[in-house]
Amino acid sequence: MHKVQPARRGATGAQGATGPQGATGPQGATGPQGATGPQGATGPSGASGGLLFSTGGANLANAKFVGVASVLGTEADAQQVLANSGTFTGHAVLPERHRRL
Repeated sequence: MHKVQPARRGATGAQGATGPQGATGPQGATGPQGATGPQGATGPSGASGGLLFSTGGANLANAKFVGVASVLGTEADAQQVLANSGTFTGHAVLPERHRRL
């Protein structure tokens, strides 16, 4: 009986070309929120001033509007540009007998 010899391998061939890129995978989970940053610098001081309401010494009649040192007949004439927040401090109006000039 003849003994069968194993086959001999030849040399390894050259590597083939790279294949095309695969499809993009799904997006991963959202990571945790980062730390809070430092507090910013203090902003500049606002301009001083106040709301300019005055009758300018005139009496205020019914259906009239107070403007800037005036009494006006329509609301549109008395409108002013004002900040959308702030504090308004009213002043008591004394009866005529308590006023000092």
